[in-house]
Amino acid sequence: MKLGFAELLTWFAAIGTIAIIGYLIGKNLLTRWRLGYRLENLDEGLRDDASLKIEVITSAPQGSEFSTSVPAILLEESE
Repeated sequence: MKLGFAELLTWFAAIGTIAIIGYLIGKNLLTRWRLGYRLENLDEGLRDDASLKIEVITSAPQGSEFSTSVPAILLEESE
């Protein structure tokens, strides 16, 4: 069985595409596994990890303003 240049190029392109997709999926799975492992072990280095993006999510009524310089104080109900 003799393959022509176009068929050979097609096979290399197909194998290369499958290899790249497999690499990207494997890298994503490994990253998710490592993150889960580090979260389970309460790794303090997560805060300083440059490969992670940390977003602050705050729940508040509409129209509220968020200030980082004001400490939160627990208000107890008076009877």
